Amino acid sequence: MLACLRDGERVLALVAGAPADARDLLEKAAAGGEVEPDPFYYSSYGSRSQTPQAWAIARGLLARTSEWGGELTMPAEVALALRGSGYAAPFDSAPPSVERSAADPATTARAAAAAGAAMVRLVTDLLEAAGKKPVPTLRTGGVGLRELKRLAKVLGCTEPDLRLGLSVAAHAGLLSLGDGHAAPTAGYDGWRGYEPADQLSTLLRAWWRSPSAPLAASGAVTPGEVHAGTVELRAAVIAAASEPEAATIKDPRALADLVIWRQPLAFGDPDTAPDQAVACWQEAALLGVTGAGVVTAAGHALLGGADDLTAVLGDIGTTQHHARLQADLTAVVTGSPDTTLSALLDLAADPETRGVARTWRFSPATVRRALDAGHTASSLLDALADIAVGELPQPLRYLVADVARRHGSVRASTVACCLRSEDTALLNEIVADRRLRALGLRQLAPTVLAAAAPLQDVLSALRNAGYAPVAEADDGTPIVERAIDHRASASPPHQARAKSPAKRRTAKPRQAAARPEAADLVRKLLAAPDETLIPLTPSLEAVRRSATNLTTSEARILAYAIDHRQPVTISYVNRDGNPSNRTIDNIELTDGSLLAWCRLREDERWFNLKRIIAVEPADPA
Repeated sequence: MLACLRDGERVLALVAGAPADARDLLEKAAAGGEVEPDPFYYSSYGSRSQTPQAWAIARGLLARTSEWGGELTMPAEVALALRGSGYAAPFDSAPPSVERSAADPATTARAAAAAGAAMVRLVTDLLEAAGKKPVPTLRTGGVGLRELKRLAKVLGCTEPDLRLGLSVAAHAGLLSLGDGHAAPTAGYDGWRGYEPADQLSTLLRAWWRSPSAPLAASGAVTPGEVHAGTVELRAAVIAAASEPEAATIKDPRALADLVIWRQPLAFGDPDTAPDQAVACWQEAALLGVTGAGVVTAAGHALLGGADDLTAVLGDIGTTQHHARLQADLTAVVTGSPDTTLSALLDLAADPETRGVARTWRFSPATVRRALDAGHTASSLLDALADIAVGELPQPLRYLVADVARRHGSVRASTVACCLRSEDTALLNEIVADRRLRALGLRQLAPTVLAAAAPLQDVLSALRNAGYAPVAEADDGTPIVERAIDHRASASPPHQARAKSPAKRRTAKPRQAAARPEAADLVRKLLAAPDETLIPLTPSLEAVRRSATNLTTSEARILAYAIDHRQPVTISYVNRDGNPSNRTIDNIELTDGSLLAWCRLREDERWFNLKRIIAVEPADPA
């Protein structure tokens, strides 16, 4: 078959003898037109031999792209034979027209400087925000659309600006997207101390070598993506816009058409290359490589292979070391604050506006935050005086003094348990006992001691030292400690329930428990002594020690459910701070955690006792 198709004369003779409709179809396909599918290919009616498509396929003049149908295509040998020796591919020798106009150098410089300074501020704000609270990333990598919208709102910028800022920061080595979140790298600390021109130079070099155009995408920002030909396309766009110099480009799409016309197959997929070219031009404008539609000196330096662009960037501002503190309790910085100034204002005030001029506002809460961080009233005022332009305003001095006067009037500390006794001499003896130093005992009042160790550890240490303490519940009632007799299950060994957390279990249907009459239950409860209702089981001890958010009654409910294999409903907060109500069953207690069947997830789950905030009985069914 292949030898026949390579014989052009035989192909022409075969087509000459074809039916008229088949000959028209083949001539259209040879000229580059689209071949219509066989109308009877998926039908059991009609004669397939009567269609021109079937006639051509039967003779090898057309072929299907797959055995299940697909598109019809013509072999190259057939197309070359039908086109003849005088055929030439369509080509427009006239390049696409790009409208250009004269530019004002001053306008170009101002626009480029403003764009470059804005990008430096955006990247700085982005990395500062990510340093305080790392940005979650997708499992597949990159920052998702929801986080992009949230960050754009927090930073007060547009989504395209944020996309570009994320990409160049990552390619410059200032932002890491590993470990499931985006956070600044160690290199950011050094970059933060540069002058704005040096900072922008770093970003421009990273953008120039970036293998992707973030503004051409609409999904998640994934700096690790590589688009073939993007680096070359970016250089070609800037080079085409530079001819001639100091000319304003009015239509980026026309510029993209010119770049693709010059090298149609040099920039990857021809269908997406024009959009990529327009995106490169838009990114250049946001970075100050162009200003008011004109390629700047920085753009020409990038084309020339320069590595240090500081000298050609012009005046994009200087790092500010001082702020103007005003009587309305605001601080204003015009330009980019240095690391020390930004850290002090972020600690002692809340940022209000971002942009060319940044504003912070002082309040009682922000001053208290600075005092909590270790400042005193005098040290904070001294630090503010060092960065202030002129004298400190009197309202700010009054604010700091007023907050400092009330700061620390109430003290809070962590206490694991307390000891109380009317015998103050006995408590003094316990505090002085060398054997009890590990408990971290300290006297809060003549009759009260605080301990840093859990209740059970304190009880054991006191008893080993010869004392006779009694444990109390939260309401002050003594806890009766009764020995628990443990019994093994009577079921055969092969039916014993596995203890390994790796082995999955399935929920077992329960028979409804017989409910006693309410009147009989009340009489039994009233007749029973209090201490029999609160047995101190090992489960209760462990729950009270680890589940610190539960009340005494909730701890008893949970311990009873553990000991008697009963279901219970818990209010649980996961590690991300999201609350949910779970009904759990088949509960096992292990080292401060519960292994149980979760009815909500229909699977076995681990629950940390410290994250359980409420407990209530559940329906046993």
